[in-house]
Parts: sequence; structure tokens; C-alpha cells
Amino acid sequence: MQRRFDMYDCNGKLLLAAVLAIGSATAVQNAWGQDTGLQFRGSEAVVSPVDVWTGDGWFNIGQSPLMHAKLRYFDSVYEKSDGDAWIGTESGTVDFGDGDQFQLACRFVLEYVTNPEGVGRILSTCSIVSGKGLFQNASGTVTDIGSWGPGMSFPGQTPDGQTWYATGEITGIILGVDPKAITDKLTRTRPPT
Repeated sequence: MQRRFDMYDCNGKLLLAAVLAIGSATAVQNAWGQDTGLQFRGSEAVVSPVDVWTGDGWFNIGQSPLMHAKLRYFDSVYEKSDGDAWIGTESGTVDFGDGDQFQLACRFVLEYVTNPEGVGRILSTCSIVSGKGLFQNASGTVTDIGSWGPGMSFPGQTPDGQTWYATGEITGIILGVDPKAITDKLTRTRPPT
């Protein structure tokens, strides 16, 4: 007796093959340590009386509550100027305390500050190049868009023409970070409410 082609039997095998293929691809991706990353977003306020910018940032990583970090930008190199803007590079550190930090390698474009208000715009794109603690396996890219110049000031401070201030919004994706470890860190470092 000849076996007849059964459409339902074929579809069942096809569905099983598709499920196995997707499951295998997901398992391989997880085994390689690849992830889709966590959203990194926040704001910064930094000051530079000399060649190093220092200040504070407040960030969310994934679904974390707001986290405070100390910021430091240094090794600024101004590579090119067209009369209206500077293009260059700098390094940075985002330090969440307790040895949990990551380092940035940035490229920036700055407007010249020639307006009477003494305020310009900055656009910086940074790669996360290394890390320590919770961020030892971190990588990713963040973008910083903000204002800077000698005419800006922080609340309670008056521009003195010598000290430069910058504020910005930072967004991007960070990979290689365990969201549960971030939650655990916040639980350890925040007093109960």
C-alpha cells in the first residue's frame, strides 16, 4: 500500500523544525554572551576651570532607578577647526562608586562660543572601551548632546569668564552588564525607605 502525502503531518514537521531552529539560534547567541544591550540614559553637569572636565551624572541603565556617577573627561585633543566649530577627541570615566566604572573614548564637535551669551552646543559620540566591577565586560556606544561655555553656570554660581560649564543629555546602549547586579548594587547602597 502506498503512503499518501499528509499535509498536516508535513506542517507539523515544518513547525517543529522552525521551533528547533529558532531555539538553537537563541541558545547559541546566549552561549556567545551576546545580548541586545540595556538602554543607558541620563544627564550630566560638568565644570572645567582647567583642561579636565569633572562633575556629576544621573543615569538609568535598563529599568534601574536613577543612579549617581562621578564624571571625568580628559585628554582632549582639538584636531581640526573650520572657524565655526572644533572637531576632536577625548577620554572619559563614568564612576558609580565601589569600583564600578567604565571608560569612554569620544569624538566631539563643538560650536565656537562667540555669541554674547557665551554658550555653545556640543555633540559627542563615545564608545565604552573598558570597565571595572559591574562594568568589567561592558561595551557599547553613547551620544552626548548639550550646551557648554563660559557664559553658562550652575544654580547658585555666577559665570566668571574663566570657568567653563557644560550640561548634556546622554543616551545609548550598554552591553555586557547584568541588570540584576545593578539592582543588587542599588539595594546595597540605598537606605531603606
